[in-house]
Amino acid sequence: MNVKMKFKKIKYFKNFLSNLDFNFNTLTDILNTSELHQFIKAEPSDTINFKKIFDHIYQVKNVERTTYLKPIYNLIVGKTKDHFVAGDFDLFISFKAVKGGAHFDKENVIILGLCGKTEYYFSTLNKSYFINKGDALYIPSGTPHCASSNTARIVASLSLYLNEPSSN
Repeated sequence: MNVKMKFKKIKYFKNFLSNLDFNFNTLTDILNTSELHQFIKAEPSDTINFKKIFDHIYQVKNVERTTYLKPIYNLIVGKTKDHFVAGDFDLFISFKAVKGGAHFDKENVIILGLCGKTEYYFSTLNKSYFINKGDALYIPSGTPHCASSNTARIVASLSLYLNEPSSN
């Protein structure tokens, strides 16, 4: 699939990764490995009790370095490399219904649905996009948005920087 993006507008991709093999059982296996524990940041920011891991919302930072998630990272980078240089690759995990606060990112972001369904609401457009497993959403830098879900969900977030041609 050749991904064409207009860098100034939100872009929704249905089945961006149609062969995605990731589910909550995979995540449970990953969370039970010590490899991923060093990357987890809990909300609220308290000491992470891995016996109560399903009671919190998590951001897992820089997971491109983990054995389990490197293939997903490589797939997204492969589909965006003609236009962007990849930055941080993080997971956002919630095992309960949650509504995030409105915010904007300084960099361009592509969101990939891994499990569950997540709504991204854009107040300036009064429009929502619903991201399911394998779907992606490109959000240009500076675009206000908020994410919410009514069930457990996992999304991957990749920061993207414009691939500026060198002046050599």
